[in-house]
Order: sequence, then C-alpha cells, then structure tokens
Amino acid sequence: MAVKYTWDCKTVDAYKEHSDAQTPTNKKPDVIHTVHWKLTGKETKDGVEYVSDCNGITLIDTDDLSDFKDFSALTNTDIKGWVTESLGNTKVEAYKATIKSTIKEKQNPTTISKLIES
Repeated sequence: MAVKYTWDCKTVDAYKEHSDAQTPTNKKPDVIHTVHWKLTGKETKDGVEYVSDCNGITLIDTDDLSDFKDFSALTNTDIKGWVTESLGNTKVEAYKATIKSTIKEKQNPTTISKLIES
C-alpha cells in the first residue's frame, strides 16, 4: 500500500479588517494572513498503521484582495491550494519524501533502544 497524504490547513491567523495595496483600495473583514498547516502521511502494512507528519507556517500575500473569498465560504481545500502554491511543488514533494522515509524507518527500523542492566 502507498502512503496517503492529507493536509490540515484549518488553523489560520486573520486580520479583523484589512485594506489591500490596490487602487482603489479593497477593504475586507477576516482576511487570512498566516496558515498553520500540517501534512500527514499514513500507510498500513501487515495490519499496522504507520503515521508521520510535518508542520509549518505559510504567510499569505494580502496585497490584492480583488478576488477575495468570504471567510465563511473558505474550505480546507481552498487554503491547502494557497499553501501548496506558496510552497511550490519542489518543497511539497520534499516534505512528502521525508514523511515517507520516516514511515519506512518505522516499518523497518535500523536502530533499536536498549537498556544496559548495570
């Protein structure tokens, strides 16, 4: 089975009210400026689920609010799109590779913890 990845981009910081840098100025409420995201990978092998994740923060450009979507209409998928676009494909794939590597290490550990008795 392959590693399945999910994004959690539901925790955000927003300005109560924000004006952009356009002329004329767009002034909007609840403008997201920071996303606290988590990328989780899961894989089941021999009936055991292995999980690894990474977390990050992505700043959102708020200089142009002309295509602003009301906060109440936003979904995790919308915000994931902002995050992955901001990170770029190379970084996203690097995060996924790290998660996959960690899961493989958990499945086939190359080190073990041992206790010295004396």
